[in-house]
Amino acid sequence: MCISHIGPSGIEEIMSQSNYREIDSLLFKVLENCSTDKEIEQLKQWFATDPEAINYYCDFVKNYTAVLTKYNDELELSGGLDGKLPAELIGLEELAVQEKNSPALELSFPEEIVGLEPVKKARAKRSNKSLLTIAISTLAAIFIIALNVYINKVTPYEIGNVTDVLNAEFSGEMAFKPGDRLVSSRTVHLTNGVVKFATDSGVNIVLEAPAEFRFMNSGEVSVRYGKLFAQVSEQGYGFTVVTPNSRVVDQGTEFGVISQIDGNTEVYMYNGKALLYAGAEKNAVVSRLLTEGMAGKVDRNQKLRAIPMEDDAVVRDFSSDSNLLWRGQNMDLADIVGGGNGFGSGKLDAGINVETGKPIYELVRDGVTYGVAGYKPVVDNKYVDGVFIPGFSAGPVPISSDSSIMATFKENSKCYWGYIVNGAYHKSFDVPKHRFVLNGEVFGTKDNSSLGMHANQGITFDLSAIRRDLPGVKIKSFRALTGISETATKYMLEIKREERAAVEFKVYLDGEKVHDARMTNSDEAGEVEIPIEPQSKYLTLAVTESDWTVAYAWGMFGRPELVLELAERE
Repeated sequence: MCISHIGPSGIEEIMSQSNYREIDSLLFKVLENCSTDKEIEQLKQWFATDPEAINYYCDFVKNYTAVLTKYNDELELSGGLDGKLPAELIGLEELAVQEKNSPALELSFPEEIVGLEPVKKARAKRSNKSLLTIAISTLAAIFIIALNVYINKVTPYEIGNVTDVLNAEFSGEMAFKPGDRLVSSRTVHLTNGVVKFATDSGVNIVLEAPAEFRFMNSGEVSVRYGKLFAQVSEQGYGFTVVTPNSRVVDQGTEFGVISQIDGNTEVYMYNGKALLYAGAEKNAVVSRLLTEGMAGKVDRNQKLRAIPMEDDAVVRDFSSDSNLLWRGQNMDLADIVGGGNGFGSGKLDAGINVETGKPIYELVRDGVTYGVAGYKPVVDNKYVDGVFIPGFSAGPVPISSDSSIMATFKENSKCYWGYIVNGAYHKSFDVPKHRFVLNGEVFGTKDNSSLGMHANQGITFDLSAIRRDLPGVKIKSFRALTGISETATKYMLEIKREERAAVEFKVYLDGEKVHDARMTNSDEAGEVEIPIEPQSKYLTLAVTESDWTVAYAWGMFGRPELVLELAERE
């Protein structure tokens, strides 16, 4: 009896062992005495390279023996089963894997076996015990050879690449640099920085110090302590992260794991789903299926509970070329205008002079200024391509450093106030300095960013530069809240001004207008979200006057951000 097909595996609880399905098939063939020399060599290589091979082998034979011995007392084989296998043995793959993931099980079997074909041709009778003795003796010989290899030396083998490192420091013999091949079964102590790996099985991994970890194979990593992020492709389905008190088993996911030195483990599910097992290796049970937006914690007592989701719990991507760390947050354009990297490093109230393209850190003139024509490149900010004053002429004008990208604005007064600023505010001879307000919210603070753009001003961001600095991240869309500050109404009433303030908000992608809205101080703030395609190079924002006046044209983009997501990787 030779098994040519292992039974179907549709049980979520044992998905963690998808990497062992081929091994199960080889073990069955050896036990049924129908394996080839090539398959014997494959098993020997498995014993020599996988630290878990011996334990897995013992569990497998134990289960096989238990099932086959049970049938020995109830079934006489006359000429075999003509290739038909009892249902319980067809499912033995699942049983062997379940044994690895779950507490010990007491197996029970039906008193009678039904559905067997009658024997059509007489053959010499062999007892089930004889078959078992021969098969196990054969496998034992392989085991002895492999055990000798394993005891003397577990041979590491290559399982992936080191793709990037940033400020990485190591203790011990293992250290990495970009381009190094990743090998199995070696413990690594990362004392500082972050390291990024790509396994040959289609898993991208970021590990953050301090961390102690070891890749068992391309489908499993053991993390004693540290922070890990995994992006698993279809090819890497079943990737497993093992901590001292839990296991996380991928089902097509992006997830973060924090294994703490005190024995607690936290898991954050960013995309897809995964199985979280609570408990040590031999006592693990399926505890919970985590889906997108869920998080769980296994404490040192192996108790699991739900915890709040944290989008920025672990580093998901980074670039050593730009020194950027991405923890899943969106990129703040106001922060960029303030001289930052888009993730909070910009200076509040800093900005860019629309006439010169130079950085500016405070208000120089508090009155309205007559501007100058022309596009001004910004050389001091790599994510800002340039700035300009729209409306000097009725014809097309350049709105990027690529002179072929142009836009047409209505001719206007050519006046503006202040500068393009990280933190919307206003100040003049008759108005005290104050923060802008939209929908009752105060903007222009560290916790509630805003890009202040009094009419008439425009700015173009370099999307290509952002992509170069975060090559693993995709720019999905531009999102903001637009409007005139509610404080304009307050101060207009104080001076008994009757007319309304009005501005026009315009958004362009590579010169193509994708948003155009006229708003007054009596309008509610409007939400804008513009999809951005991978080929888009420049994003332009402009605020222009309406009705030929710049009085109280206090325009702003509240929470202006590029929505980011992890790009799909091959």
